Formats: sequence, structure tokens, C-alpha cells
Amino acid sequence: MPDFSQKRIELLRFKNDSLLSAGLQRNVADSEEFQRQLKCNNLASSTRIVSKIFPDLGKVMEDVRQRLIPDYTLDAYIQNSPEMQACCFPGTGQSVSIALTSGLIQLHSLDELRFVIGHELGHHLLGHHAYPEPDEAKSQVENLNILALKRAGEISADRVGFVAVNDKDSAYKAVLKLATGLPDKYIRFDLSAYLDQARELKNSGGSEFGLMSTHPVCSTRMRALLWFDMSEAYYQWACRSERPPLSRDLLDKRVAKDLAAVSGFRLSKINKEEADSAMFWGVLSLFVSDGHLSKDEQALMRQTFGEETALDALNFIRDNGADAVITKFEKALRSVRLMDEETKEALYQDLEHFAELAGGEIKVRERVLERTLRQIQLDRVICLG
Repeated sequence: MPDFSQKRIELLRFKNDSLLSAGLQRNVADSEEFQRQLKCNNLASSTRIVSKIFPDLGKVMEDVRQRLIPDYTLDAYIQNSPEMQACCFPGTGQSVSIALTSGLIQLHSLDELRFVIGHELGHHLLGHHAYPEPDEAKSQVENLNILALKRAGEISADRVGFVAVNDKDSAYKAVLKLATGLPDKYIRFDLSAYLDQARELKNSGGSEFGLMSTHPVCSTRMRALLWFDMSEAYYQWACRSERPPLSRDLLDKRVAKDLAAVSGFRLSKINKEEADSAMFWGVLSLFVSDGHLSKDEQALMRQTFGEETALDALNFIRDNGADAVITKFEKALRSVRLMDEETKEALYQDLEHFAELAGGEIKVRERVLERTLRQIQLDRVICLG
């Protein structure tokens, strides 16, 4: 059962950052022995942040802990490295470990570090360490959707960083410094001027970089935080009584559209093709679930998918049999399970409609729908007339 801190942080999650969408969650070692070894490695290779040695950093860590995870203990370490890196280690029970490199600490002010620390704690509390890695994908489409899931996770973690620092200018500057690697002396921060870059990229049709990266384009992250600051989700966290300009739903829709626009909506087009393929094989699976394709079902195939595609389906069944149709359908569903909830919901509703039109026993058709729900990680009640 989620603890107090997890429940609060969960309210900040971006809708496309879904544990259900992850589908392929990795097993992460969380045994006491794993945690003991991890702590020993940190003690040997890093320097623990304690107030007696690092008073300012110690206060920052304690302030963020109290604000985000008051029911947790927090172990923090400094790693001697010029690289800008931060990581949070999943732990057992109510304990979290976080490590920051010296390069990252030197680049940021104390308030900016609050954002970075909150961001990393957000990754931990939202379960991002259990998400699949792109190199675990079994297809290119799956790879692209895992990358999209990673980017969605960064949006959620940014929101946690934002509430951790509770100062929007520090949050924006932290993101800009992470993007550029430059210290204050080179920056005259102007949010509007920086966001011009996002508009120019969008108007130029986007870039493949936005499709292949684990992190959103920095200007997109900044816009997402700007909208979050005006949202119902942030107003509730900050206990603000006035009506927010953006509802949760509108906030997430704007961010999702912005993320898609950065790559010229390429992923949306790729996913539509894959979802259409899953739809085709799903309808065919329903129609042959009773062992044959009736004349009425053949007419529906022609009406829905066209003469040529329907003929290809008939030839495939003659050459390979009904079982091969099921195999094709299951393969197509593997690509769909990491897509957004709207795509999966639309696919299932269409298949449920065709299940009503298919011949054969209801129980047989229900098994096809059950397989669909299981594969794409949807929780629905099947009800065929």
C-alpha cells in the first residue's frame, strides 16, 4: 500500500507517465542485502552529507525531506566528479538514498539544488526505476514508446522538483543550467526569450531528437513547468484557494501536445499505424474464434478494411490457419501496450463493438477480449449482449 508521501507525490504525476502503460516493468532488487551493499558502496566511494561538515547542504536536504517525504529518512552523498549527475536509489521501507556529483552542486544555487533533489526523489517515489529500458524493447515501436515513457517520467519528476523548491525562477534556472552546463555569470535569465526556441522548433516541424531522447527538449520542460504553475494540481499542493487557470486535464493535454509537436507528431503517426494493425488482427481474431469466417463476417471485413485487405486476410487464413491469426494479434498488441491510454481505450472499444457482430459462442469471443485487456494493461469489465 502506498505511504503518505507516495500518495501526495502521486497527485503530481503526468497522465502519460503511467505505471500501467509501462507494462514491462523490470524487477528491481530491493532486498535488505542489496540495500546493505548499496549503502556500503556509497560509504566507501562517496562522502555523506551531514550538517556538521556541510551545513548548507545538510539544511537543503532536510528542508526537501520535510516538504516531500516527512515519513522517510534520507541518506545523501556527494560523489567527486565534474559531471552533472544526480541519482536516487530505491530502498526498502521508509528509507531513500540520493547522490549528487560535486560538479552539479557547484553549478547550482542552494534553491536550485532543492529542485534537483526533489526531481530525483520524484523519480523514486513515482516508481520510475522499475520502468523498462529502451534496449529491452522487442521492436522499434516498443523502443520509441519506452523512450516516450521516459520523457513523460521526466515531466512528472520536474513537477516534484517544482514543489520542492517552491520558487519558480529557481526551478526554471535549474532546468536551464542542466541544459547548458553554464554557471550564473553567463546567464541573464529571460524565460520569454528562451521559450521562443520552443516555438521556433515547433513551427519548423520538429526534430527526430525529440523522438529518440530519454529526456524532453529543455524548452518543452520549461513550458510544462510554466503551465504546471498555473494548474489545479499545483494550486491544490500549495493550498491556494483561488480558482486555477488550468484544470488537471487541460494541463496534461497541453504538455502531451507539446511533447508530440517537438518531433513533428512522428510517434503519433507511427502508433496509429500499429494500432490500426492491431485492430485488423483483433477483428480477424474475433471473426475466426469459432473456427471459420462466415459470409457476413467477410462482408464486414471488406466494408471496414477494404476489398484488397479483406482478400489478403482470407488468403492468410487459408495458408496459415486461425491459430496464426491469434499469434499475429498478440504480436501487434505488444506494440500497443506502451501507448497512451486514449489509444488503448479506443482500440478496445472498437474490438468490443466487433465482438458483438462476430459469430460463435459469446464465451469464445470474450476470451479474445480478455486477452486484449491483459496484453494492453486495461482494467475493464467485459459485457457482451
